[in-house]
Amino acid sequence: LTLLKADAPSVAAVNSGSESAFMNISLPEKKVYVGQVLTAQLKIYLRDDVQNFANFNFTGTPASGFSVGKMNQGRNQRVQIGNRVYTVVPLTFTLTAVQSGELTVGPFTAGAIIVLPSANGGGGDPFFRQFFNQGEQKPVTLATETLDVQSLPLPDQNVPVNFNGAVGEYSMTVTAGPTNVAVGDPITVRVKISGRGALDAVNLPDQPAWHDFKTYPSTSKLETTDQLGVEGTKTFEQIVTPENPGVHELPAFSFSYFNPD
Repeated sequence: LTLLKADAPSVAAVNSGSESAFMNISLPEKKVYVGQVLTAQLKIYLRDDVQNFANFNFTGTPASGFSVGKMNQGRNQRVQIGNRVYTVVPLTFTLTAVQSGELTVGPFTAGAIIVLPSANGGGGDPFFRQFFNQGEQKPVTLATETLDVQSLPLPDQNVPVNFNGAVGEYSMTVTAGPTNVAVGDPITVRVKISGRGALDAVNLPDQPAWHDFKTYPSTSKLETTDQLGVEGTKTFEQIVTPENPGVHELPAFSFSYFNPD
């Protein structure tokens, strides 16, 4: 048994039309911050003579320094490369940088079975070709190139006191009730943080200004609005109780995040 490394085909091989199937990977940018979510795209190309495509499965998805998130398949497209037409199967997925430094993505590798026209297609007999020539199955190994990414640590200057690592672009609304209470009565504070980023990692920060209230552990609910789970709203509910009759207002609630843009 001779084990060969799976390599992405060369540009010349792709342009020549000799590749019946191949795939590549791309990132929107090559410089990120720790905690930043990237939407990567992987495309599978099938030459116009591929009659069927089945049993696709990833055999390796290395992404050093990243956590790999959900994957979603988009609408197939047709493109021309060189003098051949290919069907493109697009897959998008998320990558979240979990450490700083020089990181790499790929090579992603996969295996599949494709069906190509049979070499002995029945000569010129159209009846034979229509009813007996089912094509020839061929196993293929697919591999992407390796991408280098520079991951930067978050800035350490002018960091807000209650910043707890949220990275993305967010907005916040806060409501509370009831607001006519006695000492020790519960008040439900609802905090909605909406936007784009690693929403599942967003947590409520400490609120030093709420020192006249007893606070209880919060609960949270995440509602996403996209297929990849990086856009939506995370709602927190927290019970607080005023501890003295001198409390006349709820202190301001603050949430800080780092926007890579």
